[in-house]
Amino acid sequence: MTIPHPRFLRVGLAALAAAALARGLAGCDTGPGGDGQIRVSTDPPEAAITCNGVAAEASPTTITRLLPGTYLIVAEKPGYQPARKSVSILEGGRGSVDLKLEPAFGLVLVDSKPQGADVHVDGAFRGRTPFFMTDLVPGTHRFAFSLAGHLNREVEEIVADRVPRKVLAELPTNAGKLMVRSTPPGAAVRLNGVDRGKTPLEITDAPSGENTVEILMDGYKPLTEKVAVQAQETKEVAGVLQAIPTTLQIVSIPPGARIYVNNQFRGEAPVTLTDLPPGEQRLRAELAGFETAARSVSLLQQSAVVEEFRMQKNSGKIVVVSDPPGAKVFLNGEERGVTVAPATGLVSEPFEISSTCYPRAPTRSSCTGRATATPRRASRWRRTRWSTSTRRWSAASSRTRGSACGWRAAARSCARA
Repeated sequence: MTIPHPRFLRVGLAALAAAALARGLAGCDTGPGGDGQIRVSTDPPEAAITCNGVAAEASPTTITRLLPGTYLIVAEKPGYQPARKSVSILEGGRGSVDLKLEPAFGLVLVDSKPQGADVHVDGAFRGRTPFFMTDLVPGTHRFAFSLAGHLNREVEEIVADRVPRKVLAELPTNAGKLMVRSTPPGAAVRLNGVDRGKTPLEITDAPSGENTVEILMDGYKPLTEKVAVQAQETKEVAGVLQAIPTTLQIVSIPPGARIYVNNQFRGEAPVTLTDLPPGEQRLRAELAGFETAARSVSLLQQSAVVEEFRMQKNSGKIVVVSDPPGAKVFLNGEERGVTVAPATGLVSEPFEISSTCYPRAPTRSSCTGRATATPRRASRWRRTRWSTSTRRWSAASSRTRGSACGWRAAARSCARA
């Protein structure tokens, strides 16, 4: 038998040791001849254990039949960050490893279209989009999105690790569309009491459900309509506005004047007219004994106008003298006074009487009056005469038999332009 040289024996033993170490690093050598042990526990328990990359039983566990060497123990559990530790054992040695697993929170960016939606995660309110979550534990989570005027939406997402991820929800509007038109156009539109514009108008965000549409325009009666709209539905509202008639009230001072509108007789003042169209109207008022009054008035839609005519008296003057003086003077049967004796002479001082004028045409009027002078003693009477040059009545000799009337001034008429 040949005995190897000691130098070659040392080299062989070193090779055998290196091979054993390589086997220990490559995996947990649990083959025959190994009697080493490593006890592995974790917090929390039930973590998956690997020894040099080879799976072992879940923690807590004991890895047996280990050859001398160095071993890498790794513990993994969903929702936690992996924990690892190296341990070395000798021939027949015992070792233990306690691993603390830290929670592994997910990184999630939460957003929506449109933004501004409220988000509940697993039933708890977490914020308003967009926002970033750094404390979401791994696992399956339900994200609920809600935004006024839009349909609600729920999204389910699985968070497994610290790799950032994005949860995006597109929220369709829950509003309908309203097309509002009016005749005539240009009317103001209110939706549920809020001004939205003028017709023709397209409203793209009408809330689903019953809505109140108001169409308003000066001079027209307001139009109100109830409209039920569903999400994503288009409805049309068309209104024909009814004009509010103009009211014209005409009064005269004194009352009773005959009223003409555009040369048509409409009644005696006061009179109220509700059938006149907007625009310019020509008014005329006539009353016996007063000047004719006329003017134009412009009427607006839905207006209430009051026109007042203050009539101006149209009167002439009659001057009466009597011979002898002291005669009572009557005009149209109404006593107006007594003629006065002059300082010298037989004829009385002039006595003036205003006579009433009556309208004949819009540009011409005439005055008539019947004057009677009665002296205090009855013996004879004289007729008065109108002088166009002096515009006075004067006594003219005209004798007749005595009567109960005595002296009288006869009736005369005057006409003037």
